[in-house]
Amino acid sequence: MSQIKERIQSLSPQPKSEDESLPNRLKVAYQQIRKSKVWQNPKKRKQLEKLLTQLEALSKEEEKN
Repeated sequence: MSQIKERIQSLSPQPKSEDESLPNRLKVAYQQIRKSKVWQNPKKRKQLEKLLTQLEALSKEEEKN
């Protein structure tokens, strides 16, 4: 299993910079979550709500600065 993960990582394009990859990663994650059935799993839905709350709090902190 670890060999498969390593192989996937080696084939995946490496991000050019952190600034470019972060917005793209966020966009991709959002798209994947919308397409997934995470909404139907109460445990995963609760975890998703917790993460969303953290993201919202983080963005509000930046607005204040």
